[in-house]
Amino acid sequence: MPIDWSKAPLAQLTNEIVEVFHRRARYRLVTLLPLSARLAAAHGEAHPHLFEVHDELQRIARDLVPHMKTEENYLFPYVASMESPGGIDTTVIVPLFGTVRHPLQSLQHQHSVDRHAFERIREATNDFAADAVHCDGVARLYMALKE
Repeated sequence: MPIDWSKAPLAQLTNEIVEVFHRRARYRLVTLLPLSARLAAAHGEAHPHLFEVHDELQRIARDLVPHMKTEENYLFPYVASMESPGGIDTTVIVPLFGTVRHPLQSLQHQHSVDRHAFERIREATNDFAADAVHCDGVARLYMALKE
């Protein structure tokens, strides 16, 4: 039976985000960055959009990895403490930011920036249409990006 995330404890929700989504994002970046670099080097002269895809992936990696670490080290422990019997842990968020509002706004902005980067990749690849570049590697890259 699937979990109703709207009713799950916050600690379970934040753990799920880290263990499933953050782990998957890190794995994909580790595999996509070298693949996109190889494909841009091999086919970029004929298909310059491959350089754009690689550049966007690099930008996402530079922004997303520290973003995830901030969530994991500061925001998620704070959120999980909201349901703790000892009360909200104000030892990290409050001294650094005064309230949780600032880090939340900052992280929401970063999500928006990352979403726009993925939209640029979608546009550059013509909605992941690998048939324009006849190469199995490009097809693999586009399939992985589409996921």
